[in-house]
Amino acid sequence: MLYVTDQALAALGAMRTDSDAAPGESILLYLEEDGSLAIALAEIEEGDNVIERDGEVVVIVAEDLAQALEGMTLDVAVSEDASEIEFIISESDEDDEAGMFVDNGFEADGTSPT
Repeated sequence: MLYVTDQALAALGAMRTDSDAAPGESILLYLEEDGSLAIALAEIEEGDNVIERDGEVVVIVAEDLAQALEGMTLDVAVSEDASEIEFIISESDEDDEAGMFVDNGFEADGTSPT
């Protein structure tokens, strides 16, 4: 499971809002071909993992990335003047229960499976 700190979740939510996401679109975290982490606006696809805040999908994690980041934590560092943010992935502390985790409980249409 991938843990996402509250600070990272807030930053991703702000990015979604600032990007004027259409209904059904959220921030997608995925792996580029070179193995680097990338983000884009996208809709949920089959196999994707999602993170919700206040009942709304804020972050979509591509299936291959969720598997690659098993047991890791996604956090964010903000510059002193708050003009830049950097996402940081680190080993999770097993005792750290802060933040949220990626949940693969949604189908491609964003509905919960029955």
